[in-house]
Amino acid sequence: MAFQPPEGCYAKYQSIILKLQLLADQREAEMSIPNLSRVRKALWEELENAGGSSQRQDVIEALAERFKLSKAEIEQRDPSGGKTFAHRVDSAVAQLRIAGRIKPVAASGRGIGELS
Repeated sequence: MAFQPPEGCYAKYQSIILKLQLLADQREAEMSIPNLSRVRKALWEELENAGGSSQRQDVIEALAERFKLSKAEIEQRDPSGGKTFAHRVDSAVAQLRIAGRIKPVAASGRGIGELS
């Protein structure tokens, strides 16, 4: 005798599958801003291309162009009210500084930093 699922079970599972697909689609839409590891790698490459140092806004613009972010994605805010992409770039800078890969710009102390 073959297993027979309870009546109405298929519709219930179909509903769950549809809900999961909607959640996956929403998550994918939210994922258009690159994750921190991709930003960190691209930041390092952009600093190399810029001759070893650059200003914060210049790097943010270059990375946004590199990742082909829309104006809406660049302006997207996180729960703290800050711009999500700019926060990711700042976090990548902080991680590279902690790792000793970049150092603050010596002359003014402003900007992303210089390659170590």
